[in-house]
Amino acid sequence: RRQPGDAKLLHALCDLLLLQRRAEDARAILEPREAVLAPESRVQFARVLYRSGDLEKAEAVCRDVLDQMDTTPPVRVQASFALADTLDRLGRYDEAFEYYDQANALRPARHDPDAHARDVDTMIESWTPEAVASMTTATVAPQVILIVGMPRSGSSLVEQILASHPDVRAGGETSHLSRAAQIAMGPERTRANRGLVLRPGDIQSVEEASGFYLERSGATRSTITDKLPGNFLHLGFAQAVLPGAKVVHTVRDARDTCLSCYMQAFATGQGFTFDLGHLGRYHRDHDRLMAHWKATLDLPIHEVRYEALVGDQDGETRRLLEFLGLPWDDACLRFHETDRATVTASNHQVAQPMYDSSVGRWKAYEAHLGPLFEALSES
Repeated sequence: RRQPGDAKLLHALCDLLLLQRRAEDARAILEPREAVLAPESRVQFARVLYRSGDLEKAEAVCRDVLDQMDTTPPVRVQASFALADTLDRLGRYDEAFEYYDQANALRPARHDPDAHARDVDTMIESWTPEAVASMTTATVAPQVILIVGMPRSGSSLVEQILASHPDVRAGGETSHLSRAAQIAMGPERTRANRGLVLRPGDIQSVEEASGFYLERSGATRSTITDKLPGNFLHLGFAQAVLPGAKVVHTVRDARDTCLSCYMQAFATGQGFTFDLGHLGRYHRDHDRLMAHWKATLDLPIHEVRYEALVGDQDGETRRLLEFLGLPWDDACLRFHETDRATVTASNHQVAQPMYDSSVGRWKAYEAHLGPLFEALSES
């Protein structure tokens, strides 16, 4: 209000309004200023129009940004994703995929699928039943619910359901566990392998790492969720530092999961999502590491399959709460009424009642997914 002409402040304000699912309020701010908006704010305006249901205008704004020769690559990426999402919602799937391809092609590739596969090989070879049995564990057993799995596999939905329970506090996505792993390894070992591969023999200070996690997460005060999908890489370490933890593994049809990742403009990281072949290989590595953890660790692990959850919300929710030792609460079925801002890619979806329209979504794009299918089927 004090600086109504500050473009950066207006952009930040509209980001906040979108996060709070107040698209119409954001539109009221941006639409009168449309002619003077910077390119990045015009893309934001297109997102606002998309959320407001004005798809034709959203498409026009995106195309205008992309037609400008001086549009920078980062803005071009965001405009391509916004246009692709709009075309997807309009049912123009072939056109949409063209722009998803363009958006991902413009992003710098920072993922090495061969190196990642070797890291997973090392973890599987290192975390043997014998190594796990001889591992030192922390003395404090906090009530932590680790929600892990592939991105876009239903983890935000599961956390929203649990956040609706009066006995659970949602912790969201944090780096507490991976940072605790670096502490447990000590500076020399962290420098040696950059924290990518944690072996049982690398763990030097379980209690220090446990203390760090408990302090940062507040896990000593209540049952909390820790929903970082990539924590599936650290479950061996979690058994040592969080002996009271329970794991909820979210699973979804690999074709839908990978396509949804490819269609998502993740803010940071997730370099494996920029290429369909890399996505398929990453998903396979995820599956084989999770199979190893389930066969090797003592951590209780419960699988929630997205398709089963949307097909039988009551039954799957009851099974989830029973696994976690939580009493039944009807609020978990009304998770969309829980007033909680989330900063994940599923912010808008978790504010809606359960729906099944995302099941089998890959079929609309089947003609374009050859590299993904090939990578998923490789032995």
